[in-house]
Parts: sequence; structure tokens; C-alpha cells
Amino acid sequence: MVPRFNIKLFKEDKMKKGVLFVLMLLLAFSVFAKGKEETMEADSVTTASIVKDGDAVVKALGSDGTWMVALLNDATVKGDIVVEGEFPGKPYRKIALYTQDENRNITNRFNLTADKLVVRSKHTRIQGGSFIGDVAVDAMDFELVDAKVVGNVYFKTDAQMKSFKKDELSEITGTIEIMR
Repeated sequence: MVPRFNIKLFKEDKMKKGVLFVLMLLLAFSVFAKGKEETMEADSVTTASIVKDGDAVVKALGSDGTWMVALLNDATVKGDIVVEGEFPGKPYRKIALYTQDENRNITNRFNLTADKLVVRSKHTRIQGGSFIGDVAVDAMDFELVDAKVVGNVYFKTDAQMKSFKKDELSEITGTIEIMR
């Protein structure tokens, strides 16, 4: 027996599928457009800033910057760099002074030079390169990971100094003390 198709039902079914397809496209577009706005807002919190110069470093580490700043070369800032702002959901605020390969092996290390790095964001980490200048810490849980500070590190409080972490690969050429 050969199946028979009802042409009318076939046309209605095709029309329903077409309407459903258009509705899905409209829904996807509205979600995408809304998601794009939300993503753009969230990007200021979740993405890294890849920077090549001192002005970009200062902007990226400010209160409206990103949770992570990654240098692509040596950079110099005239004056101070202020690290401020909170980034919920991130384990730390990271200043990455290096590049890495796909296996996370460091391929290049960079120097970031400024008169002073003022740290006001808790859980700030300098990693993989050298900061040249003094560091003034006014936040808890400052950390050095495979990094070098060519200068002094000053803490505002004893509690902040006690929360400081430095791995065995890191070095500070100057003193570590409470600001007086």
C-alpha cells in the first residue's frame, strides 16, 4: 500500500514550521541582543586587558578596569599606578608580566616601571615578571608569584603585612615594612 499525503495538512504543517522558525529567530535575536549588552557590561569584570603601554596599564588597573592585566612588552608609567576595584567571583586581581605558550610555560617576562604601585584591591597578585618601583599596599592578601619587585614593599597595617604571600621564586630587592 502506498501512503497518501494530505496536501492541505502538509501545507499547514509547513506553514507552522515556518512561523515557528521565525519566532525562534526573533527570540534568539532578542536574547542575543540582550545578552550582548549584558556581556559588554560583564566584560569589564571578567575579561583580561592585554596591554602594550603605560597608559593602558593605568586604565586597566583602575576601579573601572579588568580583573587581570597582561603585558605584551616592557611598559613604563610616569607617576603612580593605582590598583583599585573589586571583582566578585575572581580569586585575585592579577598583574601578569609575562606571556605563555599553550602549555602555560612562560615564554617572555616583562618589566613594569613606575614611581609607585599603590595596591587597594584585595587579593592583588603580581606574577611572572618584574615591577620596578616601590609598592604601597593598602589591602589584604597581596601576593607575588614568580615575580620580582625592584624596590621596597610598604604595608599600611600589620594585618595586611601578615596576609602577604610570596612564593620561593619571588624576590624583593628592598625592604618590607609597615608605612610610617
